[in-house]
Amino acid sequence: MLLKDDKPCLVYGSMGGEGQPQTQAAIVIRIVDYGMTPQDAINAPRGLHRRTWGASSNNLKVEGRIPNDVIHSLKIR
Repeated sequence: MLLKDDKPCLVYGSMGGEGQPQTQAAIVIRIVDYGMTPQDAINAPRGLHRRTWGASSNNLKVEGRIPNDVIHSLKIR
């Protein structure tokens, strides 16, 4: 639950096992810091770090709809 002025502002959650905390943090950051609507925050592309989505590796996994130039920039970093 997200509070604003000590009052409930948003109740949210997600499925996702190990990726759950990252997904929930991304949604709140998009709403609070970037002014997205809850639906836009949910629809925005995601990436998850470490072992998740049934994969056995601990690297960064990104959705296919993230632009290639962004993926390339992340690989450089």
